[in-house]
Amino acid sequence: MDMLRVRFKPDDQWHGELEIWASAGGFSGTGKAWFSTDELRLFASAIIAFPLPADLPPTITGGLGGNDKSPPQELVALTFEPHNAVGAVRATVHLATEHWNGKERDLVNDITMRFLVSYGDLATFGPAMLDAIDGRADKAVLTATL
Repeated sequence: MDMLRVRFKPDDQWHGELEIWASAGGFSGTGKAWFSTDELRLFASAIIAFPLPADLPPTITGGLGGNDKSPPQELVALTFEPHNAVGAVRATVHLATEHWNGKERDLVNDITMRFLVSYGDLATFGPAMLDAIDGRADKAVLTATL
């Protein structure tokens, strides 16, 4: 079963760590990244729009900033975009582990999964994600019904 689970662990009223677990097509993975609560609330509200904008789909990405010696690391990315004319939405989830000494040396793992969900699935998941961000729920789960 294709699904996505998010948990939010607040650090303060403005920021926290988002943990994502996803499973699709026999693959699964877990990733974590820090986000502002405002950014997460905007994303959770944007994914319930109908129709989703194809040119600028709702996306969040988080990770570690780069510096002079290393590029930024994307540890978590979520995107929801229209998939076809009959109303399916493509969920794309990218998860990766941190690295400090290079991808090969630190044995970095990363996975990108794609699966289809409905607008109805997102209409349930968006408010559930808001509940998780605001501490009214332990987690939000998106289960694909397509």
